[in-house]
Amino acid sequence: MSCKENRYEILKSAYEFLNRQMSLFERTVEIQSAEYRLLKEIGRYVLASKVQLTRYQEKNYFLVNEWKQNKEYQAGIMEQEKVFINDPGWTRTLKKGSYVYIEDIEKMDESLKGAYQELKREKINSIFVLPVRDEHQLIGIVTVCNPDKEKIEGLIEISEILGNWLGYRLIKNDNRIQKILSGLGGDYTAAYMINLDTDYFEVVINQETNHAAKQKKEPGFETYVSKYADKYVLE
Repeated sequence: MSCKENRYEILKSAYEFLNRQMSLFERTVEIQSAEYRLLKEIGRYVLASKVQLTRYQEKNYFLVNEWKQNKEYQAGIMEQEKVFINDPGWTRTLKKGSYVYIEDIEKMDESLKGAYQELKREKINSIFVLPVRDEHQLIGIVTVCNPDKEKIEGLIEISEILGNWLGYRLIKNDNRIQKILSGLGGDYTAAYMINLDTDYFEVVINQETNHAAKQKKEPGFETYVSKYADKYVLE
């Protein structure tokens, strides 16, 4: 196969992948399940070890969903963790709408080396970071760890479309949550959305932490309520 033919096959595969994932995401009601499936499919597409979705708010990064190779998904809320991308050099690049791809962290640019030690601790040798944007504003990132050097070319090709589309979908969900909150008034300490068929739940807001990503991960709402009752409810 010639280089031109190979390039065509890479692009064809990438755009087919993009269309398929957009369609699956739109058909999934539960936003966290949709996010996780997207991360999983990206990971499988480029043979990555881990893929994360991180929100960027008020100059901070919050991990909101994650797929890891050979690890089963559990519905619930991600526990807040340190995010190694929280470095000024990376953020400046991502805010411009540019992706960051480092094939070998030992050869990374000096302006990005603030994350080097954290990457080494996480056993990340190469990394691709895709900016998630809404109307030219950075609202999050998708981080792909240890992708295959050949497979990543297709993801790079569709990265701008994917990042802008995902940004639109996340903001749309944020607006839906704000509409729910506006109908509740202000007399509450926490609000949840629960699927009674699947036991899936989503923290809309918690006054104690003021951010869903800071909640501990639980397998389901029934377990979450049971633990809350054991801790706070008197018999």
